[in-house]
Amino acid sequence: MYSEKQVKLYAKICEKHRQSTGPWPKITEACRTALLKSAASSTEKSAATSPRPHILDIACGPGEPATMLAQAMPHAQVVATDYDQNMVDMAEQNAACIAMPNLTFQIADMQDLNQFPSDSFDAVTCCYGIMFPEDKDKAFREIYRVLKPNGSFIATYWTRVLFKELGRKVMEQVLGHSPPPRKANPLFFAEPGMLESMLTKEHLFDDDCIAVQEYSYDFTLSHHTDDDETLRMCFFPMIEKLDELQGWAIARKVFDEHKLEYGDVDANGIYVVRDNFFKMVVATKR
Repeated sequence: MYSEKQVKLYAKICEKHRQSTGPWPKITEACRTALLKSAASSTEKSAATSPRPHILDIACGPGEPATMLAQAMPHAQVVATDYDQNMVDMAEQNAACIAMPNLTFQIADMQDLNQFPSDSFDAVTCCYGIMFPEDKDKAFREIYRVLKPNGSFIATYWTRVLFKELGRKVMEQVLGHSPPPRKANPLFFAEPGMLESMLTKEHLFDDDCIAVQEYSYDFTLSHHTDDDETLRMCFFPMIEKLDELQGWAIARKVFDEHKLEYGDVDANGIYVVRDNFFKMVVATKR
């Protein structure tokens, strides 16, 4: 579980996704489109259409895209979930200043969504979370189970983040040797077709019900490059190890030497990480 201090820093990092080319607006628009298609399909088949669609956001972190979904679609009921209590607490705190009776929060692990009945959600969303469960097949089975027929799973995942290489260089210098592969790999699904293959496994989603599109955006930090918080943002996945090994002085040296290989510094001294590529999948349950 993340500490409260780590959660606050992570929330600041996540805010960098709040831009038109970032994942939250893409997921929100895709979800709106999917719900309209599902409603039209249900109307054709039956007069008993649900007037209030239900959306489950998994691995919501500090509360997104759940909050954006609830604001964009006030007629929908959105349930924001994360396995980490401190993340859920932060998400509730962030949403508290906005009156959204259609948004609730729960603790939930995407590998075990047993608190939710089968066929109960019109959409399941996830921003940059599907790469991390230990048992991904189980997570996808659970997502499929809780979706209603004609419901859609909408998720984003990283495909190319050049800045990740700078983190590897830092750990090489701190450890004195190449770091072991990380158990939680943000680029787990970077290989083309890998996610689609897992989604169709065990006869879950059909090939012709899966659509994937790639996007990119710049990641702009809100502090000067010599600010300590900027450094901790850049190397957030390694914070505990760098604290343990007292490696921040080395991290600073490596960052200053190589930062322009992975981004630019603007006229105000703000560091901008370029060429962050992600894909969004929309998979519809028959």
